[in-house]
Amino acid sequence: MGGAKNCPETPRQKMIGMMYLVLTAMLALNVSTDILNSFTVVDNSLHASIDGNNNRNANLYYRFWKSSKREEAKVGPWYAKSQELKGKADETFNFIQEFKEAIVRITDGDKAVDARKAASEQGDGSRDIEGKDNRDAAGQYAIAEGHGEELRKVLDEYCNYLCQLTDTGEYGQQRRDEIKMLFKTEEVYSENEKRMIPWEEAMFEGMPTAAAIALLSKIQNDVRATEGQMIQYLYDRTDANDITVNRMSAYVIPAASRVAVGEKYQAQLLLAGVDTLQQPEYYVNGQRIGNDGIYSFTAAGVGEHTYSGVIKYRNNAGEPVEAHFSQRYIVEEGLVLKPDKQDKLTPNVAITNRDLTVVYQGYGHTFMVTSTTIPAANLNVSAQGASVSKISPGLFRIQATSSPGSDITINVSGSYQGKTVSLGSEKFRVKRLPKPMPSLSVAGSELTGGKIARSKLLNSNATVVASYGEDALIKADFTVQSFQIYAQGKYLQSSGPHYSAEQLALLKTLSMGTPVMFLGIKAKGPGGVVLDLRPISFVLN
Repeated sequence: MGGAKNCPETPRQKMIGMMYLVLTAMLALNVSTDILNSFTVVDNSLHASIDGNNNRNANLYYRFWKSSKREEAKVGPWYAKSQELKGKADETFNFIQEFKEAIVRITDGDKAVDARKAASEQGDGSRDIEGKDNRDAAGQYAIAEGHGEELRKVLDEYCNYLCQLTDTGEYGQQRRDEIKMLFKTEEVYSENEKRMIPWEEAMFEGMPTAAAIALLSKIQNDVRATEGQMIQYLYDRTDANDITVNRMSAYVIPAASRVAVGEKYQAQLLLAGVDTLQQPEYYVNGQRIGNDGIYSFTAAGVGEHTYSGVIKYRNNAGEPVEAHFSQRYIVEEGLVLKPDKQDKLTPNVAITNRDLTVVYQGYGHTFMVTSTTIPAANLNVSAQGASVSKISPGLFRIQATSSPGSDITINVSGSYQGKTVSLGSEKFRVKRLPKPMPSLSVAGSELTGGKIARSKLLNSNATVVASYGEDALIKADFTVQSFQIYAQGKYLQSSGPHYSAEQLALLKTLSMGTPVMFLGIKAKGPGGVVLDLRPISFVLN
């Protein structure tokens, strides 16, 4: 027993023990091949997403450019902002790309990276990494050489630029919060070291190259995704004030400006240029009234009276807006239809567009015309710049034929004691019909984007349709004349609302997760007006 206790270890035993300790330490630090390969799978998926974002962004920029050529004064300044955005996004994206390739050069060497760049269609040398498990390269480049701090500053600058580009208000604040969360580069608390550590140290210290590259690809994808969101935001801002520019006022259109005691007073409350796809809220004397904006009460108390209120709505930027109004009316004992002292009828007429305070080119609006001195059956209407047809006493269908931006003049006359008397006229501004929303109609469902089942996408009876929706203030029929499908780098054209044979054949070849875009949608509306509608994007599920 004593000999065994005092027997020293042989050099071989010491070497085996030391190798065991080293192997144990290596196992503790080692990341399994399966996990490293998973990072590669994630990185490939992120590159596919980046490609999809690039395609969508290119289409948005193209639409923006076309709009700026058609309406330079209105769209041009916003298109210029979009080009500034493109420059900032490209600069940020390319900086990250160079950052990735620098890490991979430390990992695999310059020759390997240059060879992969030459073989890649997009000149990307950060893919197909050999030393995926290298734990030193990312930390060396980002921390030891100080480039991580440069990356943090670049991301902070891009984040601040996007935040300054967006609007104020509730929705703008929400958008800024989302952007700041995506590009968050604050210090992180380390449980192991019990201290706050810089963002770049938390990102890259001891990080395997494969994981670091995947994280950087994720940031690149965020850059392109936020770029697309801001392009759409800037594009939407071009028509955010189409209706409300210089017309941010509420209007009251009474059926009659004078009423008798006991008679019912009725008035139409309208917000000039209101978005037909949203529902304003109407308040009179502090009380909310119906969504149709019609305010009525039984008149009492002879003399002059006033009521006031507010119309609440949101502009195209999503910001809450209030338009206040005040209206005077007079209550009399009774109204008598009689000529004045010169045996002439005093002009007195109200011309009311029951649909809107503007008229849309080619759309048949219903106008109500009333007078306190002539019965509705004896009223006649004519117009310059529009066609007129009588529906019933006091109701007329008026369709603007003038071009958008011009005015139409509506003239009212009446028959009294065998004579035709001019009662007055009023001008209305002509605007283009608002664009309807496109959707893919399949088996009674209207799909506007997102994930789509293969059975629905490949339904041969599927059609592309366009409408304002059930809650719109105006109703109009639109016929889709053509559309394009973009998938797998191909653009295929239809000649109507249904798939062409080539489009259907292409869709049948798509695999799960493939993005599909319906774009170049053209719809014909009232008066023969053809409108270009926004794209619809799907992902095959």
